[in-house]
Amino acid sequence: MTQEHLNLVRIDLGAIKSNLEAIKEAIGPERQILAMVKGNAYGHGDLQVAQMIEDTGCAQVLGVACPSEAQGLRAGGIKMPILILTPTIPANLETAIKADVILSVCGQREALAAGQVAAKLGKCVSVHIKVDTGMGRVGVPPEGAVELANLIEQQPSLKLEGIMTHLPSSDSIAGDEISWTKKQIARFAQVVADVNNAIGRKIIAHCANSAAVLAHPDAWFDMVRPGVMIYGYKPDPACPSTIALKPAMSMFSKVIFIKKIPGGQSVSYGRTWKADFPTTVATIGVGYADGYNRLFSNKGRVLIKGRSYPVIGRVCMNMIMADVGADPDISIGDDVVLMGRDGDQEITCEEWAAKLGSIPYEVTCRIDARIPRQFLGLND
Repeated sequence: MTQEHLNLVRIDLGAIKSNLEAIKEAIGPERQILAMVKGNAYGHGDLQVAQMIEDTGCAQVLGVACPSEAQGLRAGGIKMPILILTPTIPANLETAIKADVILSVCGQREALAAGQVAAKLGKCVSVHIKVDTGMGRVGVPPEGAVELANLIEQQPSLKLEGIMTHLPSSDSIAGDEISWTKKQIARFAQVVADVNNAIGRKIIAHCANSAAVLAHPDAWFDMVRPGVMIYGYKPDPACPSTIALKPAMSMFSKVIFIKKIPGGQSVSYGRTWKADFPTTVATIGVGYADGYNRLFSNKGRVLIKGRSYPVIGRVCMNMIMADVGADPDISIGDDVVLMGRDGDQEITCEEWAAKLGSIPYEVTCRIDARIPRQFLGLND
């Protein structure tokens, strides 16, 4: 840990590589992997993750949310293909195309705008059609996909490379949602066949997010788009564990103060916790400004020297308090595990998500970017 910062996030790049290799083994050599690195690689560090992927070849394409993310990766030296998964507004098309990305196209207006900007720049840009088969967010309706494909084919500055959709309920084990997902996959398969027939060639089809990689092999098509699972987490506890995953993120802080308090004394804002007996309070240098959510007030826990201790009182902006008992073997400066393993004890990302009423995606994305990331190499 640095002297300037009390907190540290450790990222195991070897775990991410292992997860991608496990996905590849499951889907077979004939399919590609598009590794999602949007949102700063779900809080894990997009450039470092992308560099590892490019160096090892454990995925063939990177997925980002916007041109600025792609631009940052290119500035960092990343050369491999990058697909922007969301529509690019006209004001950002020039930036995106100059970054040599693959664009998502959701309609004829977007296709024409991309073609015009690419032509002005003297470039030919690859595009993937996004089809809305049930997400209700963005994309061309299934009945408009062939017309859009034909329009793209007529634009000399556009190259139709792929077609995709998104599955909103692939993480559900409810019978009606499984049925809905199967119908959605079948609907997409028909659109893919229609587009391929219309243009006279086969393009890359993809729709499998992490949940579909785990639970719906019929959604794998030509390429899969794993996101949260490449960082070691299932999108939902109900998803089947068909692929073994290794968590890549752990988070640490330090004890900054220790004091003994008598029974009846309250701790932190609002006096929501009071000691039943004399005890010792360890104050730890992390808070909600760092991504340690205020909802952990009176229900979080930390690990110190391999033992678990409850978080007491309200989480503060930069500090939390833990009840470490009457006579603890704890000193100022001791390491504190907030997420990760310490001896035979472990606090998982999934535990955080369950206590927060959230999902692993949000947990890792909300760890503040100002906390230093320490990257473990493939041999560490």
